[in-house]
Amino acid sequence: MHARDDVLVFESEPLVAALTLIGCAVAHLWVSSDAPDTDWFAELADADPDGGSFLVAYGMLRARFRSGLDREELMEADAIYPVTVELTPRAHTFAPGHRMTLAVTSSASPLWAPNPNNGGDIFTDAERRVARNCVHHSPGIASHVVLPLLDDGGG
Repeated sequence: MHARDDVLVFESEPLVAALTLIGCAVAHLWVSSDAPDTDWFAELADADPDGGSFLVAYGMLRARFRSGLDREELMEADAIYPVTVELTPRAHTFAPGHRMTLAVTSSASPLWAPNPNNGGDIFTDAERRVARNCVHHSPGIASHVVLPLLDDGGG
């Protein structure tokens, strides 16, 4: 997924010490789109110094359900919204010298059915459109990820 031109990838510096994640990481994103609905996918990976990468956790959120699965709220074009993407629970140790990467995109086909991005019925509407999406990262609207880290007692 990371090699596609529609994927935004954040990468940490190489870790100086082992870091253990236990639980669910959460991506807090500030997003906008020219479409009334779109999807947000986040993948946390472990990148080794030799260029290999291992998927650690992933999550998905359909924008119309950003306030809960009990109601649908379409987006206004280019308005900025906070969305929370909960990643799958994991226990994983990142080794020294490895990097953490977080990839964000709006498509994960064929694993997930594409969102028509038009705000219509997601199961029956045949009309589709391309969404122009943006992840924001500036003062006051800084997208970030929260990691549940194991406290090894070392501070």
